[in-house]
Amino acid sequence: MRPLLFISSGLISLTLLLSCSERVRSTKKAEPDYPSITDTVKMASVNTDTEFLKPTRLFIANNHLVMMHSGMDHMFNAYKLPLTGEAVQGVSNGRGPTELISPDPNSILQEKDGFTIVDSDYRIKRITISDSEVTLSGGEAVFLSKGVIVRNGITRVGDSYLYPNMTDFSEENHSKQYIIVTKDGEESFLSEYPQWGSSRGENMPMMEMVNYATRRIGHPDGKKFAEFYGRYRAMRIIGMDGEVISETRVNYPTPWDLHSPDFVYSTFSGYPVTDGKLIAIKMSNTKVGTDIIPEEKDYSEVQIWDWKGNLKKMLILVPKMDFVTLDFKNGTMYGAQADDENTLFYADVSKHL
Repeated sequence: MRPLLFISSGLISLTLLLSCSERVRSTKKAEPDYPSITDTVKMASVNTDTEFLKPTRLFIANNHLVMMHSGMDHMFNAYKLPLTGEAVQGVSNGRGPTELISPDPNSILQEKDGFTIVDSDYRIKRITISDSEVTLSGGEAVFLSKGVIVRNGITRVGDSYLYPNMTDFSEENHSKQYIIVTKDGEESFLSEYPQWGSSRGENMPMMEMVNYATRRIGHPDGKKFAEFYGRYRAMRIIGMDGEVISETRVNYPTPWDLHSPDFVYSTFSGYPVTDGKLIAIKMSNTKVGTDIIPEEKDYSEVQIWDWKGNLKKMLILVPKMDFVTLDFKNGTMYGAQADDENTLFYADVSKHL
């Protein structure tokens, strides 16, 4: 039996040094003139007619803003757009045919009438959203190794599923970052870990997995995916053959007047979203030092990237958002705060896209 390990998605670190990979097709250093790409966006708010407790993820599906949460009997609130605060609710936690067991919020993928999500019983569950209900409408088996803990992060890229290599630490495979499974159930290993700074991988292969934890999103063409490193301010685009297409290192600070002193460092933390041309991802401000305590700030940073690995825009959202998503179709940013269960936020950011 291969060892199992559950890794939290909120990893942070003091590691700031980066170095180039020899396999990278192109390495970039994102050092633009920050005033020219940084804009402050003030978020408007709307009160909701339904609460969300212990929010997990905010996303767009079938012309609704959907909040996934775990503190109530139902798992999803769906707010019709344009946003008025009115919601429909549905899908409870359990083991029945219309319930979800322990799904992976990383795996959410938009579909025509709603979205799909991978559950811990190794099945893809389909959630249908309408103006009157949110329902679980069916499911099918997904070919994942039974040693995989689903909530460690499943990413769909084309017809394949990608997840972190957290089960095979053999000498042959411990340097491989991902396991990929095709729709026919064929399993293989993909992509070498980067070697940024000092590595302990040879003696402690599990540390590589922790050190290089990522947020990932697949391109709609199914030929590549983007990965954002939570412990490094770096973004890479990887082909489905494992080739590193581009690597971008963001080593500059955000404008000095937006941060208190030098010990504030930003790391990728949100769930990335894309329209196939641009990618939006949230940053978290972290106080790095001997304590590694999250810094309390009254704003959040969202970065807009293209699929060539170029950082196009930095948006400072005011007030601070714990959960953010972008509707590329109407150019609207949506947000929520974890401790405010009755308020949603929004702002028109179309001119920045």
